Amino acid sequence: MKVLVVDSDEVAGTATARGLSSSHKVRLVPTVSAALRAIEEARPDAVICEVALTGGECGDVLLSWLRAHHPTIRRIVFARSALPSSLDVDAAHAWVLKPDVPRLLWLLRGGGD
Repeated sequence: MKVLVVDSDEVAGTATARGLSSSHKVRLVPTVSAALRAIEEARPDAVICEVALTGGECGDVLLSWLRAHHPTIRRIVFARSALPSSLDVDAAHAWVLKPDVPRLLWLLRGGGD
């Protein structure tokens, strides 16, 4: 499975990508704009996205765009804390608190469907 991880925290993003790479082809990008380019270059099967990205970007914008333009791509929120109340809960298939990589792996295998 091709997985795109969107996380502006280099340490956390790299750890997540490393944890997933044993069973998935993973690409890590730090911004929404980089994620949009990556999706255009090689459409992933799943996107795991931090909601609170640095530089004023919001991962929920990407998730909502994916829902509208690529609804078959699995969308997972990976966040440090509880989701903000402003998040459109339908924008993602699931959300996971960091650093629960085993739960991400379970969801990518179809857990929770």
